[in-house]
Amino acid sequence: ELRGATYLASYKGWLLLFCHGSLFFFSSFSRATIELPNCPFAEATTEHVQALSSAPTSQDCIVVVVNRISDSELELFRNRRGENQWVRFK
Repeated sequence: ELRGATYLASYKGWLLLFCHGSLFFFSSFSRATIELPNCPFAEATTEHVQALSSAPTSQDCIVVVVNRISDSELELFRNRRGENQWVRFK
């Protein structure tokens, strides 16, 4: 079920994975998934850095993805639990 998925981050048994243009959480214990809306990038690369504030089941879960655009420029994408869009900072 995780064939082709790229591991990005983890928090308390939840894995943040990227697969086929989709970003989602996967519980390694219960095998539950939580989809994140409208993935802000088309492919996972080593240039991405991800962070989670808490487990995705928590009301205050925030996911942050940082992408290097150039040697001097970064873009940051942020999504809070319940939001349908990612906020982009450059």
